[in-house]
Amino acid sequence: MSLKASADNRALCVVSVESYNENVRYIVQDVLFGVWSEENTIKHILELKSQYKTAKTYIESEGGGLILHRLLLSELAKFNQKAKEQGLELLSEDIFCYTPSRKISKVDKIKAMRPFYNTGLLVFNHNARGLEQFKKELFSFNPDKPFRKDDCIDACASALIHSDVKAPLSESIECVLPRHRKKARSWRI
Repeated sequence: MSLKASADNRALCVVSVESYNENVRYIVQDVLFGVWSEENTIKHILELKSQYKTAKTYIESEGGGLILHRLLLSELAKFNQKAKEQGLELLSEDIFCYTPSRKISKVDKIKAMRPFYNTGLLVFNHNARGLEQFKKELFSFNPDKPFRKDDCIDACASALIHSDVKAPLSESIECVLPRHRKKARSWRI
């Protein structure tokens, strides 16, 4: 992970998923980005995990992701130990390192986001952090000349195509119709 000013941003994108009008809708809750060391990246991930308690964390294995995953698990254990000693709620250990699919390129993955945005199935929390940068990347993205600073939209696109990122199962609503029954005849003596 390079710390040069010209280095690519690290991007953390919090995306929630919901069922909406018989479709799946993705909501960008927060986007953090910057040129960070592993330690600062871990600090930002733990901050987001503290804010979004039930969120699962996915880290691409490439580009230092395996090392980041191992360091994050170690820091999470320390964080949770301190929280336990202080009687605070522990953070979820749902942290997964995955190998990105080779079947779809980064450009195709980002291009696949546009229909979600155009149909209202990719929306943004009104007070999401990093929204200006995210929209700047999204609207300036040219598939013929990929923009160098596309880290935020790449992180979001990775969430959209990941097989584990699904809307929660909706409760099946059982329709019970009142049945018109005749009273059973009985004999009274």
